[in-house]
Amino acid sequence: MDRRFDLNSRPSVPTLTDRTDSSIGTPKRLEEDGSYATQFVRNADDYLQESEEDIGRDVGNHTRELFVSTDAAEALEIQFDHRKPVYIVIHDVAAKASLKMLAGVAAAVERMGAHLVIRRQGFGTTLASIDYLDCPVEGDMRGLRLYSTAIDADTLTRVHLTRTLFRHAAFCVVVVGNLPTHAIAEELRTLRDHLAQGSNPSNWRCRDMLVMPLVVNPALQDIVNELTAGTCVQATVTAPVKRPVDVWPILSAAWNKRQASLPEALRGIWLDTQNDGMISVTPLAPGHARPVARMVVNPMDRMVQDLSSQPGVISCCLFEIESSRVMAAAGTMHSGPDMARRGTLLLAAAQSGRRQLGLSAPVDEVVITGGTQALGLRTLQSQRDLAVHLIYTPAETHWQTLSQRIHKLDADLPRSPVI
Repeated sequence: MDRRFDLNSRPSVPTLTDRTDSSIGTPKRLEEDGSYATQFVRNADDYLQESEEDIGRDVGNHTRELFVSTDAAEALEIQFDHRKPVYIVIHDVAAKASLKMLAGVAAAVERMGAHLVIRRQGFGTTLASIDYLDCPVEGDMRGLRLYSTAIDADTLTRVHLTRTLFRHAAFCVVVVGNLPTHAIAEELRTLRDHLAQGSNPSNWRCRDMLVMPLVVNPALQDIVNELTAGTCVQATVTAPVKRPVDVWPILSAAWNKRQASLPEALRGIWLDTQNDGMISVTPLAPGHARPVARMVVNPMDRMVQDLSSQPGVISCCLFEIESSRVMAAAGTMHSGPDMARRGTLLLAAAQSGRRQLGLSAPVDEVVITGGTQALGLRTLQSQRDLAVHLIYTPAETHWQTLSQRIHKLDADLPRSPVI
């Protein structure tokens, strides 16, 4: 299935209002503060037990939790050694492309981005949160996972987890931002420390690295050659990536070219990307394909996912105007419940102001600008009791563009409630 997508987007993990935990069999209710209501299980082992197919335990809201008694990187290392996963890792050097890419691909394949949250066992303290995306692959129930190294953790933990992700990856991508030559060498110092372990092939699984510069830099090839010297890693510097949307076609072409170097378990999978930015994940031997479980995406979630992937959008929330109940939300900088409450207050204030001025028509839009960020609210025509609240960067997009996009998505929504 092909879907058009834009990688020039903000990271997003939609918050759904209703999820069912299949291991417990009871629905999960979302509280006003964005957390789930307390659930009761038989014992601690039932809660802490992990899936045989994936790392950690599914706790809903596109989140898996891994409780550990060691440090986060060591625990993830143990998981990778045991499960032998096949994945691609995307790393940023003076850029913010990895999370944008995950958000764009998620919209393309109609999957939700997810988190792996690593917590301290016995205390519940969050040690790290890793963003990832499972791309559906026909004929392979596991799919193809993409990890981002933009990890939410303290600096030391982030460095160690990045090294672990690199070491076990089947393929790695490094996106290099707009920096002068001397600054690039300095920024790559941490990556050089990671790759130093690649001098021992038995201790380093990732053999192929794709370096994607965002601007032309003739010295980058020499820097990369020095970076990988003495390691088992083969690095290729691509042509400058003019737009974030260009990342995926280059990545998929490189993945296909290096099929022979990948583990046997994934040699039958190739990624086919057309020049117009369409993505297709296809098996080499379709005759052996098995049925693939398709994720049913709520129309509200799809709408928020689409809006959050638009250029310049920071956070997005779809909410019920009267109760401030969150229907779906995306973005990591602002919580959905907080945006919903503020949205309700702003719409109420705007409506009150109109009444005092003798204007009877209801409020359709509210836009507040100032500084480097702005916010906009728009009520839905398909369901008048709902509204969209966006926080965006005016330097990257205009409210008129976003409003038109909301109007188009609104027109595609069913006229009856879908929640």
